[in-house]
Amino acid sequence: MELMASVSRSSGLERDGDALRDPRTQEEYREFIRTKVDEYWKMYPLKGRQPGSVNPNAESGQHKKEMEGNLLILFRKLREGLMSIRRRDAFALEVYETSLHLSVLFNSPVQTTSALSHLFPSFYLSDSLRSEQRTRDTASSPSQPPSHPTSTAKSSSLPGRREHRTKGMCSEGSWEASNVILLLHHLVASYPSQVSLHTQLRQLHPSLQDLLRTPLADDAGSPTATSAPSSPQAAQGADASQPADQLGHHRDASSAYEWITELARCLRRRNYARLDSLTRRAVYERFMDDKSRSNKIESATAAERLDLAVEAIACLVESLLEHARGTTWKVLRTAYREVNLRAMPSGAMPKETTARWLARSLVLRPADGEKSNEEPDSRFFGLMEAWLGDCAGKNEARRKEGEGMEGRWILVKPS
Repeated sequence: MELMASVSRSSGLERDGDALRDPRTQEEYREFIRTKVDEYWKMYPLKGRQPGSVNPNAESGQHKKEMEGNLLILFRKLREGLMSIRRRDAFALEVYETSLHLSVLFNSPVQTTSALSHLFPSFYLSDSLRSEQRTRDTASSPSQPPSHPTSTAKSSSLPGRREHRTKGMCSEGSWEASNVILLLHHLVASYPSQVSLHTQLRQLHPSLQDLLRTPLADDAGSPTATSAPSSPQAAQGADASQPADQLGHHRDASSAYEWITELARCLRRRNYARLDSLTRRAVYERFMDDKSRSNKIESATAAERLDLAVEAIACLVESLLEHARGTTWKVLRTAYREVNLRAMPSGAMPKETTARWLARSLVLRPADGEKSNEEPDSRFFGLMEAWLGDCAGKNEARRKEGEGMEGRWILVKPS
């Protein structure tokens, strides 16, 4: 299986060069890839890994990159086979989407672009895919009298209807996740320009645009994560480590479209306090309904079955934050010659140290979050010490030497 020829490179001349054009062989090849993916997750479990993190062991990191590259090659071969026979069914959708999610997680923008080109603009709207979905919906739901034929026809014509999220093998959740990944990919790839993002938004099929714009079913009438607390004491108890911006100055985005356009607006205006609240996992995870997550990580234990689509979105969000962080860091290095992480900066929020202010400005969060027993100030101090230590290796900052200089750093102006 591993040596099976690629359709695009064999041109039917090599032995078994057209094997991947056979649907049964494609499904067997997918099972073979699944075993390889399982081996990868057993060695490098996704759970607990921070987006953008690098294994400190160089040898282990090299082996990891080789495994990722090999997996992407296997998926590319299978995609070529599917494309050669124009296969458009639930099996092909799963292959394309899993390939897309892994390419993002493995930081391969070229493969991400390739996988997206198979899905957009027409795959989700293909007649064969929608026909198969309607067949599965009919088989899995009780028969109903055709009392409202007009509304039935309308609902089947749109890929994104919140009231039908749990129906069909090709769930709207997977379509919406791919939509979000497409837009985030363009936002990251073209940063700081946003022309590509807005071009994609305009070119999306109206049905897919409707899906992105559809508000969450439980959004109206329910308290949001950022609703104002009932009292100042409640605000202080909500999370002492969060800036005031997260405690009620903004409401949550009610749709994926609103979320991503607000994200772009914050980047454009450099509103990093709002950016911090928008890029928290709980915010964008709401748009991927649990009942419609189709691509699960199959690793050693059931506890590690995480959603590939959400992890891919988290990875792209972190890449976007890294870009924004680089811009802010240059501004800080230009404006300040020295920082004292334990000092209380003037104009900051009450009892906010320089470490917390810097972390908030750079949208840096402690990896342990709220689960740590440490005081927030200690967590942010350790976070900024580690981050500035990495910057020192790039000659962007250096520790101030001498007695009583703990937490003092000299910032190197950008050239």
